[in-house]
Amino acid sequence: AYPPASAMCHEFDDDCYGDLDDDDSNLDTSTPDTWYADTDGDGYGDAASSSLACEEPSASVDNDEDCDDDDDDVNPDATEVCDEIDNDCDGDIDDADSDVDTSTGSTWYADTDTDGYGDPDVTEDACEEPSGYTDNDEDCDDDDDTVYEGAEELCDGLDNDCDGSADAGSWGADEVCAGESCDDLLTQDSSLGDDEYYLDPDGDGSADLYTCDMTTDGGGWTLVTYWDRENEGDDLTDFESEYTELYNSMGRWDDSKSTYIRWADKNSDNDALAFEREIEVPNGGETILDLHYNGRSMDNSGVWFFVEADGSDVDLVCRTHHGNAAGTSKAYSSTELDYVPDYSCGSTSSGTWEWDTTYQGDAGADAEVFHIHSLHRDSDADQSRLYFVYLWVR
Repeated sequence: AYPPASAMCHEFDDDCYGDLDDDDSNLDTSTPDTWYADTDGDGYGDAASSSLACEEPSASVDNDEDCDDDDDDVNPDATEVCDEIDNDCDGDIDDADSDVDTSTGSTWYADTDTDGYGDPDVTEDACEEPSGYTDNDEDCDDDDDTVYEGAEELCDGLDNDCDGSADAGSWGADEVCAGESCDDLLTQDSSLGDDEYYLDPDGDGSADLYTCDMTTDGGGWTLVTYWDRENEGDDLTDFESEYTELYNSMGRWDDSKSTYIRWADKNSDNDALAFEREIEVPNGGETILDLHYNGRSMDNSGVWFFVEADGSDVDLVCRTHHGNAAGTSKAYSSTELDYVPDYSCGSTSSGTWEWDTTYQGDAGADAEVFHIHSLHRDSDADQSRLYFVYLWVR
């Protein structure tokens, strides 16, 4: 030790100036150690902020292994978590780091069928959505992209919407497999036979059973209205429930006979009736009317069975005596004559009219309303007898 000597880091006053090590302004700078700032106090230093000293300065450490000295959760000893930060300073972030704690991310669900809905039984924890996975567990069959929660229920025998119940898988067998019409069902499945099937004519999701004729003239006929006293025992109340009364001034209107209802003028003062039934099933205007009707001594009277189609009255079957089809003879009121349809029925004799067969026709446009109208004149002996009436459309 002597005054010209160089001071070094070994706790000795080499230059005899009275100061040791870091306190000596003549300290040889080649002898101190390099220290690194540890601003966040996590024990790891910032390589970009260093100093030379014999002893460790305050807020410094002897390593440069910190990659973010402002965050004490970031250092080589930290756990990599899902936060888009390189927590453990190994150069990899989140899923790219094999050491990432995936429990800090999300649970993802396999979407094998790529319908956007995941399998609750096949999962993977990860920071970001892995390929072939999705963020929900709303699929109950991940091999079929038509099956998931909220899917449209299809007529395929599967539980498409995952509500726990599958459809019948046979057209017309339940509400899901309902068609708009019997013709629509036959288009879906040409093997369907004559039977009752579920139809949803207006497509509102609510279906009812309808009778379908799948054999006559190629099939696809929907029974849209019927009343049958002769074979089913239907009465006047049933008729008035099936059809809407537009007008009825008949002096006789009863079901006192076991096989038919009857109506008549009864006292020769000229009476009329008019009933209708809306046709809700979509159709192309083709009709089959299956009818048993008897008109007895129909002097100056008329009976019309017809449909409305595209704003016009279209005849199914009718008869009139003398000029009543045009509303020109005898003393019917203008109100009663208004119920004569707007087509010519022609004239016939006033004898007995008997219809007990089927009548097939084509209105040329959707049949929208079915009508039964009648005008009567003369006594109680001159009367109409209706045994049954069935209307099919296609």
